[in-house]
Amino acid sequence: MNYKVIFILILFTHIPIVFANDSKLPYDVQCTKHKIQRTNDLAQDPSITEADFCALCESHLANTPEPYISIKETFINIPKSCFLAMALRGNALFPFKRYVHCESKNQATFHKRRKFCINENYINTIYKAWKDMAKCFNSSLERQKEMFHLINQESGGILNIKSKTGARCLGQVTIDYVKTINSLISSSDKKNPLQHSEIYTEVTQRCPQLAEKVLKNINFITCQTSLDPHTCLFYTFYGLERNHRIMKNNFNSKSDYMGNREFPKKVTDQYQLPIRLNEVLHITGTTKNGNNIDWVIWDDSELYELWEKIDDSKDLTIKKTPLFKNQEKIEQMLNYWAHNGGQSLVNSSLIKRIEKLKRNISRSCRSSSQENRCLAREQIKQEGRGIDSSLALKMLSSDLLETYPSNSRKRRTEVAQYVTKMIDSSQQVFNYNEGSQNTNSMLNRYKYAQPNLSREEKISFQKQISKVCPKLSFK
Repeated sequence: MNYKVIFILILFTHIPIVFANDSKLPYDVQCTKHKIQRTNDLAQDPSITEADFCALCESHLANTPEPYISIKETFINIPKSCFLAMALRGNALFPFKRYVHCESKNQATFHKRRKFCINENYINTIYKAWKDMAKCFNSSLERQKEMFHLINQESGGILNIKSKTGARCLGQVTIDYVKTINSLISSSDKKNPLQHSEIYTEVTQRCPQLAEKVLKNINFITCQTSLDPHTCLFYTFYGLERNHRIMKNNFNSKSDYMGNREFPKKVTDQYQLPIRLNEVLHITGTTKNGNNIDWVIWDDSELYELWEKIDDSKDLTIKKTPLFKNQEKIEQMLNYWAHNGGQSLVNSSLIKRIEKLKRNISRSCRSSSQENRCLAREQIKQEGRGIDSSLALKMLSSDLLETYPSNSRKRRTEVAQYVTKMIDSSQQVFNYNEGSQNTNSMLNRYKYAQPNLSREEKISFQKQISKVCPKLSFK
């Protein structure tokens, strides 16, 4: 059997479909000479075009047998055409006053409003920065998708957008956000570095040139991030990676509600204790007075009140179950909420929010109940695989609407519905549904950018987008 041939076949079945002729891509050919010149200046910036990123990645690949060399080209699994579709829509989303123009990265203020041209030079520049950051941060395809959908929602792929609240560039980063990450970076070579400063050490070991992309002067944040996609994406990738590490630590934590109480070691072993934040315990059997039990236990402290009532001389099943069917998906939606609603949603309030969800699930339900908490309880009891992502989204959204710390109902609603809004935005750009408003809107974007494309070519492009571009969902 020729394993080399098999490997190549497997590898190439995962390569995204691309257009054979880039001229058929609907790059904007309607740009003014000022837009074209500005875009050319961005694309020809030596700090962007000549930087040798991810040297460690390249050195590994250089010493790899021939069939594997293609991995270098297929590391990024989100095709360039997806960024084009995103940006053509994004360039029509914002009022002109949201676009900033700086003559230099080393400026504290901007004085003009100008757009880039969404042409091949622009997309290549953004795409190169994206590929560089994905390699430097060693991002899995799922992490790349997570970032891709965030950029689609926040900036529509437009580098020089600034929001009313001062968020900037592709990932809409703020001054406080950058200051927080800079404080981690500055501690990375200290005797007692801050937690998560190691991310900087890791990425600069892979890509030493990234050190040049750190904002040395916070006053230049608007101009540097709107003229250098590497700087913008560096902070966005860093923040999302940090949040994942915080969440994994929190989800694996155990509560301290037991106080000074302790279980006998036999009980600890029998019941697989402790119950961590991302787990529940499902127990079926009978009590010592003969009552049937079918319990979902949320925490060791709850079990402590009950375990002596259980008759373990009869049939007894004890099953430790993950709280969520796919924790990575839950982290993803929480990361999105944190980007919109603040860092506390993955820090201090995450544990309390998940504990509240678990307490609600542990309460008994009528067999016919359609409450979300009861549906979640049944998923844990009947399937034993945890709550699915779509139901978790409903429960967490509802909780945010009720408990997000804002006196403004409008703001609570904005945060609670943010992930759902992101799903809608993804469907608008990356779906094909003949005759629908969303598809017609995208076809009109392509017509505006390149009037000479036939309707068949525009439809073909959107169908291609629908096939190869990731779409956000929590199912």
